[in-house]
Amino acid sequence: MIPYERQEKIVEILNQKELLRIDELQKYIPEISISTLRRDLKELEKKNKVHLLAGGAVKLMSSTTELPVSAKTNLQKKEKDYIAQVAAKQINDGDTIYLDSGSTCSALLREIVTKKIHIITTNTDALSLSGDFSCDITLLGGAFNPIISSLSGPLTEENIKKYIF
Repeated sequence: MIPYERQEKIVEILNQKELLRIDELQKYIPEISISTLRRDLKELEKKNKVHLLAGGAVKLMSSTTELPVSAKTNLQKKEKDYIAQVAAKQINDGDTIYLDSGSTCSALLREIVTKKIHIITTNTDALSLSGDFSCDITLLGGAFNPIISSLSGPLTEENIKKYIF
């Protein structure tokens, strides 16, 4: 069996099993040595088709898209809020900062709205802010991705070039 065939066979097996130890994998392809399987797995990892785990286990890389920000907002919320609090202490009145999209960045956004700063962002969660806040917010514009609550694309890239952070 040539390397391409072996690697395709490995991917096929992982599509069914998702997680395997190297010795279990060899049971599916007994004519291939463990050292050859390891080389094939390393090659597949370089191609982003598998992810090697400690102990010789492998996991097929997921082709799914990013989780919606609405789903990620409550994952590790306590840790995200802590990160936001620590990061907010590094931001001083008068600063101009770039704030990306993402649930941790949204937590930071809520933490720093009372500072006298200028926030440049692609994070559309800024549009849902209400109440009193002291900061100036500039949305960079671009194509809206509702799944991750973000703006991106050529317009965004061109606009970001206008700022120094």
